[in-house]
Amino acid sequence: MRQFLLSVRQSYNVKLFGRRTAGSLDYSNLRPQVLPSGERLLWYATSRSLRLPYLLVDAAGIPPDIYFPPVAAAEDPGAEIERVRAWLEAP
Repeated sequence: MRQFLLSVRQSYNVKLFGRRTAGSLDYSNLRPQVLPSGERLLWYATSRSLRLPYLLVDAAGIPPDIYFPPVAAAEDPGAEIERVRAWLEAP
């Protein structure tokens, strides 16, 4: 999903709404390795993005074009959809 967001963000016809992603795109394909003690498991990445070091995603995530503040617990879940609809229908 994050790679999809990074790809479509390059188009002038696409606007991303919401909050930053959590990152986790620069290093991927994790593999587990049991440590010699047998009590811990180490996960290591087997692939690294070719975008590095110029376009880091893990450090800050992918920013949206239109930022939404964090949702309050009492806020209606459909409120964000209504915000986007109002933005799209504005003259």
